[in-house]
Amino acid sequence: MFSVNEEAAKIARRMISEADLLNIEVSRLDNGATVLDCGVSAAGGWLAGKHFVAVTIAGLGEVAFGTFQLSGLVLPSIDVYVDRPGIACLSSQFSGWRIPGVRYNTLAPLGSGPARAIAQNDKFCKPVPYVDKNHEVVWAIQTTVLPDVAMTDSVAAACGAEPENLYVLAAATGSFAGAMQVVARNVEPAMWRVASQGFDPNKVICGYGSSPLPPIVRDELKAMDRVNTSLLYGTSVLLYVDCTDAEVEAVIERLPLSGSRLYGEEFIDIFERGKRDFYEIDKDVHTVARFTINNVATGRTYSAGTIRPDLLEKCFSR
Repeated sequence: MFSVNEEAAKIARRMISEADLLNIEVSRLDNGATVLDCGVSAAGGWLAGKHFVAVTIAGLGEVAFGTFQLSGLVLPSIDVYVDRPGIACLSSQFSGWRIPGVRYNTLAPLGSGPARAIAQNDKFCKPVPYVDKNHEVVWAIQTTVLPDVAMTDSVAAACGAEPENLYVLAAATGSFAGAMQVVARNVEPAMWRVASQGFDPNKVICGYGSSPLPPIVRDELKAMDRVNTSLLYGTSVLLYVDCTDAEVEAVIERLPLSGSRLYGEEFIDIFERGKRDFYEIDKDVHTVARFTINNVATGRTYSAGTIRPDLLEKCFSR
C-alpha cells in the first residue's frame, strides 16, 4: 500500500524549494522539525493554498478554481477532485487532531493531515482500515501562532518519528491559504457524514466538491464563521459509489445539513454554543449543503439538500 505521508512529503519538499514563488516562509526549529508558514506571518496566495490542500489529501486529488455567483457578487469557488476519498479525506485531511490545553485568542488550533494516518489518534479515521507507516511525517495546523518545539515534539512522538523528519504546514483561517484549505474540505465532511449515517465510506470510489471562497478577513473568529458557513450552506458534493441503490436510498435525505437538526442555524451560533471548540460542537456540523450520489453499479443518481444564498450573504457581509 502506498504511503500518504511519503506522497505528502514530496509535495512539502517541492513547496520548500519554491518558497519564494509561493510567498511562504520556511523555518527549521531547534529539534529539526521543518515549519512551512503558508499564512500565519507569510502572505501566501492561490498557489500556496493549492499546495496546502494537495498536502492534506496526500496528492490523491486535484484542486481547481471556478466561480460562485452570490446575488451581484462573483466569488471564486474551490473545486476539489479526490480519488480514494476514504483515505484522502478521513485518514488524512480531516481536522481531527486535537491539541489539548492550547488556545490562541479564545480559539483552539486544529490539527490535520497525513500524520493522522500514522498516529490513529482520533475517531474520524476509524471508518477506513488504512494505517500508514513512514519515517517522514507531514502534519498541518490551522492556527494564528506557529508551532514550537514542544508541539512538534508531541506530534513526532505520536507518530513514532524523529522531529527532524517532521514537516508542518501552518496557516491562519484568516489568511488566503488558510481560508482556501478549509473550504477545500468539501468532500471531507461529506465522507464523515456518510459514515456517521451508516453508509460504508469504503464504497465511495471518487468524490468532487465545490465551495465558495468567502471574502478573506484577518479577524480569526469572523474567518472561522465565513469558511464554515461556506461548507454548511454553500457547498455541493458529488460522490461516486459502488453499492446497491437501497444503500443510497436509505441515507440520501439524511446526508445534507437540511437533514440535520442544525439546519437553518448560523454557524457562529453553533460554534459559540460549543465554546468555540470544534471538538466540542455538535457533530452534525460535519456535513455540507448539497449531496449528489452517482451509483456506478446501476447508473442511478440521487440528490438532496439545498444551497442557502440568504445565509451566505448574511455571514459574508458582517
